[in-house]
Amino acid sequence: MGCLLNEVAVQLDGNIARIRKPVILVVDDEPSIRRFIASALQLNYETLLARDGLEAMKFYLSYADSIDCVITDLVMPRVTGDRFLAWLRQRNSSVPVILMTGGGGPNLDRALKHPQVALLRKPFTLAQLDEALRNV
Repeated sequence: MGCLLNEVAVQLDGNIARIRKPVILVVDDEPSIRRFIASALQLNYETLLARDGLEAMKFYLSYADSIDCVITDLVMPRVTGDRFLAWLRQRNSSVPVILMTGGGGPNLDRALKHPQVALLRKPFTLAQLDEALRNV
């Protein structure tokens, strides 16, 4: 299905249809990467930007019903991407997740065993980001 969700979601409120962009939670400790992804997605998506897994947990608890997809880095301070993913899967087993990393290892192997998780290797292009969003 992917994170695109037909580009927009329609919510009916009485007789009024409101169009809502899909919401993506972007989690990375590098400000430049968060800004790059938010800029790349701004036309078709709303983004929530978190600095690490701990901040992402707080965002998720506040906006769980609105988050359509998560893009998270694997290696971050405080709460790593794989720990955040394990926490997220205890609360929502179906939200699509794109895991970004420049490396590998046992943390990555464990994370990729979760359902609906795609890998996006750093550095990546806009085309690769778009493909990951369509295929997760």
